[in-house]
Amino acid sequence: MSRNKKSGGHKLFFRFLVPYIVVLLIPFMLGTIIYERTVELVKANSEESNIAILEQSIEVLEQRISEIEMIVSQHLVNKDVQNFLYKHEPFSSSNTYSILETRKHFYNYKTMNNFILDYFVFFNRSELVMSHELTYTYKQFYDMILSYDGIDYED
Repeated sequence: MSRNKKSGGHKLFFRFLVPYIVVLLIPFMLGTIIYERTVELVKANSEESNIAILEQSIEVLEQRISEIEMIVSQHLVNKDVQNFLYKHEPFSSSNTYSILETRKHFYNYKTMNNFILDYFVFFNRSELVMSHELTYTYKQFYDMILSYDGIDYED
């Protein structure tokens, strides 16, 4: 009889265990399916928003690059800048005045926008670097602005 009680106990245990497992598995499976679909939806939305942001960034950068191209072309057609390209001795008596005249045509773009803080024009023959308010020799420019630790001007 004890064996019969044990056998009946197992049947009773399995009789309640199977519906219990089914009741647990159904929400688990539904939750897993809903979770996977939610992850896919969030991923698709984030990809779309990131692509939109990148496209806006591309437009802004293209506008900025076109501004830079405009500035460069303005300097290329400027007659004083063109004339100064061929000067060899920048600090000789007649050329000193041309440095001031050339710098006069460099506009301070910092007043117009926050994109261009400062710019420099390099003149290879005279080895000068000019901005709208300063003039440097190549060595001075390297020492004050463009220097790298452990690398001197000659290197």
